[in-house]
Amino acid sequence: MTAADDEWLAGDFVSAHDYRDQAALQRLNGHYQRSFTFDDLDAEIWRRVYAFRQRAFKSSKSYLQLSEARTLIAQDAGFGSWEALARALTTGASPVPPYAIDPQDNHVAPRRRLTDGEWDDLIAVMKERRIIISAPDATSRTPGSRVSSIFLC
Repeated sequence: MTAADDEWLAGDFVSAHDYRDQAALQRLNGHYQRSFTFDDLDAEIWRRVYAFRQRAFKSSKSYLQLSEARTLIAQDAGFGSWEALARALTTGASPVPPYAIDPQDNHVAPRRRLTDGEWDDLIAVMKERRIIISAPDATSRTPGSRVSSIFLC
């Protein structure tokens, strides 16, 4: 992706959330390969954007700010900030690894939103290390599913 693509995607977050723009939601779903509804998007923003939650208690309608949408895009790409993502696009810096393995505590945990390919890599590592999944929904790769941690045996 380019910086312009990321900027459009951040705008789509704002348009889909604040204005219920169906085309923007479809573009987000296409980018993330998911099928979120507006309610799903609202829940995702509520869960991930602390400042949004704070504003929601102060007014009847809370809007997603473009800077917050940019942060969501950066975090989903594996960067801590919009600025870090922008630097990576020009320098080629790598994002944080998609998952972390802690052999001492016997668990593996996703560190950010995983792509299909990263899920495939994680599953291959699990097979190689004979990791057993203890969470009942941990193998689910349905849109919006999350795995908090997977334990090794």
